[in-house]
Amino acid sequence: MDQNLLREIKASFRRAMNADLSNSMRKHGLSYKINFGVPSPRIKLIASEFEQNAENADYLWNEDVRESKMLATYLYPADQMSPETAQTWISQIRYTEIADQACMNLFVNLPFAGELATSSICSEEPMSQYTGLRLLVRILQKEADCDIDIASLLPYLRQALLSSHSYLSVAAIRLMEMLCEEEKNKASILTFFADWKNSDEDKLRNLYDTFIYEDEKE
Repeated sequence: MDQNLLREIKASFRRAMNADLSNSMRKHGLSYKINFGVPSPRIKLIASEFEQNAENADYLWNEDVRESKMLATYLYPADQMSPETAQTWISQIRYTEIADQACMNLFVNLPFAGELATSSICSEEPMSQYTGLRLLVRILQKEADCDIDIASLLPYLRQALLSSHSYLSVAAIRLMEMLCEEEKNKASILTFFADWKNSDEDKLRNLYDTFIYEDEKE
């Protein structure tokens, strides 16, 4: 990456840095080599100042700098990212904020977004699963009638709902709620989770109820 361009990018980060936000994130366990604490809307504005370039974006992504990783999701041209590179990026994500930014700014625009979401949801790595769940939510927001085999994902969604990782279970609940808004999905989902409806465990009954509209509950 051109070092003059890199210095220009870092200067933009420094001008927008927020020490209080950076310290707060560090206290909550978000550990980067460098964290300028730049709010995500400001990163979007900074991204508009630079041209998209796959090589530069890849360089920024591989820096252990929060803002560099976020900026990379804007600067990588979606039509140039391969499935292999996308999978590599997902495997390197450590925090939900970066996963959300990557899904919103880049992954949802990939021509193979559906396949990427499916393979990530089926991963054994919690953060990869989270990224897949969030990506599928973005895909559904963009195109409600997407061509994804929802039935094949239900066992993995069930696993995510019961995960000890709260971020993963919350993401799964959000996706399930969206899926249940479509009648074609709702029947198969409720059938798959039917054993939770009258479970002895409050958690399972409550999870089941989140998939049913109030006027349909007994």
